[in-house]
Amino acid sequence: MRDKRATTPAVVHCPNRDCDDRIIELDKEIPEQVTCPSCSTTFDPSDGNYGYGKYTCKNGHKHDVKETLQRLDEKPEFEYFAIHYRAPDGKKKFKVPDDDDGERINAIERYYEKNESDLRIPTQSIPEGDKTQALLNYNYDKFSELFTKRHQIAFAKLLENAKNINDQQVSESLITTISSTIEYNSKLCKWSTRNGGYGGHTFERHAYIPRVQPVEGNPLAEEGLASVRNFFENKTLSAKEYCQHPFEKVKNTETGEVKKHLIQGEKVSEDRLLSLKSKTSEKLDEDDETVDYIITDPPYYDNVQYSELSDYFYVWLREVLQDEYEEFEPELVPKAREIVANSSANKGEDFFVESLTNVFSESHRVLKKDGELIFTYHHNENEAWSVILEAIIESGFTVAGAYPVQSEMPNNPHISDLDNAEYDIIIFANKEDTDEDITLEELRQNLYFELQDMIDEERQRHENLSTADLGVILRGKSMYYYSKHYPNVYTDDEQVGIGEVLDTVDAGVEQALENTVDLPKGIDPITQAYAALYQRGNEGYDDLNKHLLAKNLNVSDLEDEKLVKGPRDKKEPMTADERIHFIEGKLNSNGDDGNELLDIDRVQYLYHLYKTDQNTTEYLKEWKSDDLEELAEFMADVSGDERYENVMDMTLQQF
Repeated sequence: MRDKRATTPAVVHCPNRDCDDRIIELDKEIPEQVTCPSCSTTFDPSDGNYGYGKYTCKNGHKHDVKETLQRLDEKPEFEYFAIHYRAPDGKKKFKVPDDDDGERINAIERYYEKNESDLRIPTQSIPEGDKTQALLNYNYDKFSELFTKRHQIAFAKLLENAKNINDQQVSESLITTISSTIEYNSKLCKWSTRNGGYGGHTFERHAYIPRVQPVEGNPLAEEGLASVRNFFENKTLSAKEYCQHPFEKVKNTETGEVKKHLIQGEKVSEDRLLSLKSKTSEKLDEDDETVDYIITDPPYYDNVQYSELSDYFYVWLREVLQDEYEEFEPELVPKAREIVANSSANKGEDFFVESLTNVFSESHRVLKKDGELIFTYHHNENEAWSVILEAIIESGFTVAGAYPVQSEMPNNPHISDLDNAEYDIIIFANKEDTDEDITLEELRQNLYFELQDMIDEERQRHENLSTADLGVILRGKSMYYYSKHYPNVYTDDEQVGIGEVLDTVDAGVEQALENTVDLPKGIDPITQAYAALYQRGNEGYDDLNKHLLAKNLNVSDLEDEKLVKGPRDKKEPMTADERIHFIEGKLNSNGDDGNELLDIDRVQYLYHLYKTDQNTTEYLKEWKSDDLEELAEFMADVSGDERYENVMDMTLQQF
């Protein structure tokens, strides 16, 4: 329940249900075997009866939690086994629930049954959706079921009291505060044993994740993440202070020191608000060419299902705001025109591009001739980048530039345990007029010389600019030239689509950066990417992903092919020896299930046969080509292992 820290003991829970004192404190790191001082039960604290969606029953068999709940047609039920509290001496401790605690729970049950109909508790059913399906799989039917009865009563009363405050601004400020703490108080929150132990929050991922061992936070506590008071003092008051004294954080690029830069003479106040609307951006009310700047944050394709996740908060807010605002009249957050890719709503790439193009077209209409559209984008899948660029260019904009900036902090739960991008790319676009026709080859040649000059300029301006970041900047500049001529880019008198142009742009950027590998164009893109990584050497996830972005790939494409390994901060290419079983599996499947051989698969398999003194003739009769010979020579150069080249030399003798 808690890891060992310098000032606090580790805490584990005895699995013996008949034990009189199941809370065990350890003044050392948690060992593999612990003997309970109360009942003498010896157990491995890391070996529980649940993991990865499966549990072990009393007969020793493993079962899927979701399948069991569906088979029994039951919802998850929980029992209290430990309470985390602050003792009179100020130390945080754990205790086993006693009779008094049990009576409090029983009293809550009785109060709930008697007063449920009078409380402002949401009654909305959980709709089907890409993200909500996880809840439905666990037989949760209503949003209220995501909260304990204690939570339901507490938030119903908190929101009711806030609503009854006469001053509307104060009332709604408190309602906002209470709504924010709801994220830390549900059955979807889990306990973390790190940093002394604490309860997490519902959306540690952009998803609903049912828990088998949730933590019940206390919104009425004096302190803690789940506390309304804590949130008010540390978040709400800080926000109000910022409104009175706005500032920017400025980083000294030489020392790395970050300082607050106060914005003198400015305030954020209601008087300065011209208009605030809750409506679709596909149809704007502003007149033509009346807006100086449009700054927006487009939806991230299928990465975040905003409305599905927002329902979690909306159903509570609606209880106290529906009489004041017509936007809160619907039972749930409107979803029909939400611009996302969502399979449950039959919204695919076509819908996403069309809808986003509508928004950008309206933005183009209302923007002044010398105005700018500025937006950030954060997504790990290159399909999403392609459609966002297609939408912006189809809308008549010219991409003026693109620059990477760090967005989510490395310890953010959304990325820390997952290989996701940490950076946003800020894209600038304007209404620059379209130039004359140009061929794709002319565009490629012009780009080459322009990008060479840009590389020198950017590296003089930013000494520590990484090659991967430079690649993003160059790609943005390349898109400027394409969008400036769009749609008048031709090959053999036919207009060129955005996909082909992106391939040309990416190749130009790679060539300009000299990160490309000198391999024939016939070599497949994933092999090209692997070869380039082998040539560059180990690098972090983000840098690798930026390089791959220029090839319309991402890290998962290489990981799926067992081409890279390692933790987030050190991705490295896997060797032929490490991949051999994976390649043999592909050969045995004969290309079924999409397991088609890559060019690097063929070369590394030949390398394996050569190393193990096996005959390669059978495979070379089918595979031998000039392209594979060049790839084998390249692998010999970058790996320093001449056996790669000898494989191809040997094949010539065999023929």
